[in-house]
Amino acid sequence: MDYLTLLLSGSSLLVLLYLVTSVLPDLRNRLDALTEDQERPTPPARTRRPAPLPEDRYEDEEDN
Repeated sequence: MDYLTLLLSGSSLLVLLYLVTSVLPDLRNRLDALTEDQERPTPPARTRRPAPLPEDRYEDEEDN
């Protein structure tokens, strides 16, 4: 086994340990928080009546 293979296998082992110990628990916590947010019932959306629109005043402008 040459040194390059040993170096590559050691570095891949370290990257794997890093992923398992730090990245995956953080992702699990984020996913758990998302599922908790989705399980909470959302309040029903209020229906708003449309505001009355102002009347057109084109006829007034033509007379002037």
